[in-house]
Amino acid sequence: AAYADIETRARVARNYLELHPNYPPALRALAEWYAFRGVYDWAVELAEKARAGGEVVSPVMLGRCYWELSDDLPRSGSLTRDGCLAAARREFTAALEHLSDASQRAYLTLLLESPALRPGGARGAATRPATQTAPTGR
Repeated sequence: AAYADIETRARVARNYLELHPNYPPALRALAEWYAFRGVYDWAVELAEKARAGGEVVSPVMLGRCYWELSDDLPRSGSLTRDGCLAAARREFTAALEHLSDASQRAYLTLLLESPALRPGGARGAATRPATQTAPTGR
């Protein structure tokens, strides 16, 4: 059900972006779809554009995208490993400020204290999912 929902939202978002290329809710929906697909550079780009347009973007989703991206930066682009880790920490910290659930707060606190989120931190290949190829038609 979740897969069908995200696919439907992505399809609607793509259609809407053809007419309104910078519509923040559509940018956010497509960012979530790319994050779900593991295309973290596109997810980050679209989520940041949506946020700049005033859309509320999940800091947990965006933080996870930056964190995953830190291990597999695209060949072209201005993002750096340490920059991605800093962005992930910023997003997870922002999420922590708004959570009331004790288990979610504990999880984010552990993440923020982890050496993996420090500059130069190593996560190791065993903790990272396989990289997926971006679909065509960006």
